Amino acid sequence: MAKFFGYLDEYGEKGATKVTETTRKPLRIIWTLFSSLGVWLFLLLAFVLLLATNLTQLTHQTTLASSYEIELDLTGLNVDSLVPALGSGHTASEVGLANTYIFGMYGYCRSDNNDGNQYTYTHGSFSDKIDMTTCKDNKACYAFDLKQFFVDEFQNEGNIYLSKSDINLPPGISSYTKTSRNVSRMAYVTSLMAIITSFLALVLFFIVALVKPEWLKFVVFLELLAFCTSLMSAAACTGVFLKVRDDFNNVIDTYSINAKVSGNFMALLWISCFFTLISLLCLFLYTKSRVNKRVLMVDPRTRTVIKEKKHGNGVSTMTTTIRSVVDSAKHSMKSSHNSK
Repeated sequence: MAKFFGYLDEYGEKGATKVTETTRKPLRIIWTLFSSLGVWLFLLLAFVLLLATNLTQLTHQTTLASSYEIELDLTGLNVDSLVPALGSGHTASEVGLANTYIFGMYGYCRSDNNDGNQYTYTHGSFSDKIDMTTCKDNKACYAFDLKQFFVDEFQNEGNIYLSKSDINLPPGISSYTKTSRNVSRMAYVTSLMAIITSFLALVLFFIVALVKPEWLKFVVFLELLAFCTSLMSAAACTGVFLKVRDDFNNVIDTYSINAKVSGNFMALLWISCFFTLISLLCLFLYTKSRVNKRVLMVDPRTRTVIKEKKHGNGVSTMTTTIRSVVDSAKHSMKSSHNSK
């Protein structure tokens, strides 16, 4: 049967001699294993960075002080501008507000002592430069709503009961409150989605690559989803907190609120997004090299080309294709016999 058909590879050169034959050269196997390991390491690095970006936002963690979303320094707060209804002559401490607040994805911490220098956090208190008064319990999908934040602080710490309408934030922030609340929640959700899909891609990659290479496209889809969601999270955090920072600092003479965004957090946010993109590109190229190979089988009499997909270093043979080859051969032999 093999003599009747001439089997050609995708370049038109004679190569495969049988449909079911698998040619595995040692060097090719070694290269496949090393390339698989390299791609997996990139997937692992992307996952670790995405996870670290999220976990550094937990309150009561040593990394919160140096990797937060935004810090508000209320040391010289003009309470009259913030809450005109309270009247004049009040200080921040008198109405229950702390000197400094640090916000993360899971809540915020407050401190009453700040010398304006760099500080580090050590489980429950900042080292001698800042003493932490309290950190709120971690709350999943924490919404960054400054009006609600000030209402809660006045009520819980100063026993002053106000409504959101009593809080007079700068115009740019006041009209942006609902958006900042929704976008900050979206940033948290997309961050979790990126972590989950990246983890699934990491776990499934080796299993699929060794057992079912044609399913690698599904792993590519998972990593693509991880990149898209990490990009959305990074863009959301960057847009919201840079705007809030700028709006406060533009009216610092009126409110005396100094806002600062953590450079460490922003760097980690975008670096994790970048390495997710790199892992996606590596995975895409790896998948293309493993899946998109084929052997073309040509009937020299009918000139019929039958395509057979080749996965990795072997040919994935379909029973129906083999049968079609055999049936075609029988038909040709029968026609030749009848013509005689």
